[in-house]
Amino acid sequence: MSIARHDIPIIQNEEEGPVDFEFLKSKIEQVLVKHNQVRTFISLCQNIEDRADPRSKYHDKTIDQVLEQFGVARSTYYRKSKNYNEFGLDGIIPKKRGPKSSRLPSQILSRIFELRDRQLSSRTIASAISLESQRYVSESTTQYQLKKVGKGKLRRNRKKKVYYKRFERGKPNELWQIDNVGPFYKPGKLFAYNVIDDHSRYNLAAVISDNQTSASWVETLEKLVQKYGVPEAILHDNGSQFVHNPSRNHTKAFEAFLKKYKIKGIKSRLRHPQTTGKVERVQQSLQYEARDLVFTETIDELQEAVDNWRDFYNKVRVHSSTKMTPQERYFGQEAEYAVKLSAWQHYEHSLIKFEWS
Repeated sequence: MSIARHDIPIIQNEEEGPVDFEFLKSKIEQVLVKHNQVRTFISLCQNIEDRADPRSKYHDKTIDQVLEQFGVARSTYYRKSKNYNEFGLDGIIPKKRGPKSSRLPSQILSRIFELRDRQLSSRTIASAISLESQRYVSESTTQYQLKKVGKGKLRRNRKKKVYYKRFERGKPNELWQIDNVGPFYKPGKLFAYNVIDDHSRYNLAAVISDNQTSASWVETLEKLVQKYGVPEAILHDNGSQFVHNPSRNHTKAFEAFLKKYKIKGIKSRLRHPQTTGKVERVQQSLQYEARDLVFTETIDELQEAVDNWRDFYNKVRVHSSTKMTPQERYFGQEAEYAVKLSAWQHYEHSLIKFEWS
């Protein structure tokens, strides 16, 4: 029996509408697997029918012996044989299990696509949809639905993912990671300070500044110490705001701050940003989910957008490694539903308010 002419029924059994290349590729691979399964079963049936022929390799063998060589269970053979006799080839083509269409209502699907058009990640969208609809929507489900309509990839310049040895401190305030990114020009020449708690990934500060001096950093850290307490250690890179080059000694202002609170200053390895990878990753999220998505004319407007993003990041979005929100892991309790909803609404409002025109 020829299998080639039955390509169309098997493909039509799949969901319609895949336009994303990777999604379409995976569907083609699934079709090829189904072809192989159908081909194997038809070959099995032919060999069982040909047992009476002395020239057959399965001559005088029982059905059970043939099935054993093909690795097919007896119950599977008789069930598929019955389906084939009743429905023809359609009866033995493997069918997709579960619902034939998405379980998500059309309103939720429309909302997913709307948020994707704002260049938000699947994780952010899943967190927002789960919050708005009060029903859990996973990141994988969100990504699957986006792939089906050709929106699986964001317009981002991502570097190739490299795996490094991971580390994590055992409790909040045991280690802070600090860094700033910049300059970027929106508006003017600006820098973004970021302070992350290593254990919880809680974003303690995301501050927009027009400089990156030691004095400005010390002022920011002083405020954080008063608000969150004194950390045992601070991990930082070798930027001129923290250390002198080439001596690699701490700057006078930063050293005075560390001694004042008896904080251990830990320098990262030279030219090795992976040491401060957690704060580097948060800075990437800040760029993709706030800075790149808004157009502001003043520092205060940009700080408003960043503050709203930071609130959403800490209270709503579940971290992929800890499986908890940063707020839940840092304070030991999850934010109330009304607080989380408010954080998301303020974040979305800032994206709309400062949207690129």
